Amino acid sequence: MTSTKEALWRTLERLTAEEFKNFKWFLKEGDMENGFPAIAEARLEGADRLDMIDLMVQKYHCSGAVQKTMKILRKINRNDLEISELTKRSAEAEQLTKDQREFLPSFSFTNEMLTEARFPQPSYKETVISTVTQLKEKLSKDMEMFLAVTELNRLRQFAVDVTLDPDTAHPNLILSEDGKQVHCGDITQTLPNNPERFDRAINVVGKQSFSSESFYYEVQVKEKTSWDLGVAKESINRKGSMYVSPKNSFWIICLRAGEYKASRVHLSVDSQPRKVGVFVDYENCSVSFYNAESAQLIHCYTDCSFKEKLRPFFSPGTLHGGQNSTPLIICPVYDNCQI
Repeated sequence: MTSTKEALWRTLERLTAEEFKNFKWFLKEGDMENGFPAIAEARLEGADRLDMIDLMVQKYHCSGAVQKTMKILRKINRNDLEISELTKRSAEAEQLTKDQREFLPSFSFTNEMLTEARFPQPSYKETVISTVTQLKEKLSKDMEMFLAVTELNRLRQFAVDVTLDPDTAHPNLILSEDGKQVHCGDITQTLPNNPERFDRAINVVGKQSFSSESFYYEVQVKEKTSWDLGVAKESINRKGSMYVSPKNSFWIICLRAGEYKASRVHLSVDSQPRKVGVFVDYENCSVSFYNAESAQLIHCYTDCSFKEKLRPFFSPGTLHGGQNSTPLIICPVYDNCQI
């Protein structure tokens, strides 16, 4: 899922069941005049909002999916929804591709001309068509990257100062004096067994708690072989063994044996993240995780049940024979991301 898909999902989530049904109907009908072919009814039948977003992106690419969504919202009298993120993304897409469109006014028109023209050497025609196709794919990827970076920089406006709470840290964890770093030691410290402290799981939570507002923070994870990051309800049980899952009020991702997971879901990443961004949208009940350097959306939990204060959650993992001694580091968040 890309940041564009997340914006589309947030928009479609606000449609009523009847409006969503009408939205599907317009996708089935298509709009060839404006370059939006119909999506087969069989593929739309039974599709939920996330499925439909995937279908639109596959059919029209990210920028086309945004434009198509805005057109349909106007037709079903919900153009109030397009005012926010979708309008912003459409404007950004227009700005990004202005020079590119001047160079290639219409890919479909160019391909049509190449198909109908008679070339003395067929291989030349095929070469040109292949070049145009590759350029189109390149521009589409550039557009997706631009929108992803723009979205991540927007979320960074919600950055908060997070420090680790020593009163919650497992006795094997070693925290830095400024509360920004944590790693697992090989000696169990003698610490008060207060109710807030984890006594079995190698965990610690942030001092700060959050409710009703969105927040974002970043953590350096490079050179580590095991870690957990995310948020948890303030009321979670700190004693004994625990199963970390959304059902038990933990929304985290983790690294284990070279694999990234969200609960039991295996995650696909473009590259191994060295820094992870965590964004909580309290109002929309979602938790998103980003590669803070590439802007890739790693995973997003939706329909989360918060209803109380949340705390940032950390586990640097055990030492693994010294292979996982590098600390987790809570990093300063910078407003702009240049990729």
